[in-house]
Amino acid sequence: LARDEENRTMESALENESRLLHELANLRRERSVLLRQLREAREETHAAVRHYEDQVDEREGEIRRLRRELAERDAAGERRAKVAACGLEREMRRERDGMKVTEQSLRRKL
Repeated sequence: LARDEENRTMESALENESRLLHELANLRRERSVLLRQLREAREETHAAVRHYEDQVDEREGEIRRLRRELAERDAAGERRAKVAACGLEREMRRERDGMKVTEQSLRRKL
C-alpha cells in the first residue's frame, strides 16, 4: 500500500514536472517571439526617426535657402529704391534749376 502511494506520488511529481517543462518551453517560444517583435519595432522606430530627421534637415535647408533668397531680394530692392531716389533727386534738382531759370528770365522781363 505504501508502495502504491509512493508510485502515485512519483507519477504525480513526474506529471507536474512534465507540465512545467511544457509551460517553460511555451514561455521560451513566446519570449523569443516577443524579442523578435521588439527588435523589429526598434528597427522600424529607428528607420522612422532617420526618415523624419532627413525631412527636418531638408526643410531646414529649404528655409535657409528661402531666407537667403529673401535677403538677396531685399538687398536688390533697397538698391533699386536708392537708384530710384537718386533719380528723383536729380529730376527735382533739374526742375528746381529750371524753375530758377524761368523765374530769373521772368524777372528780367519785368
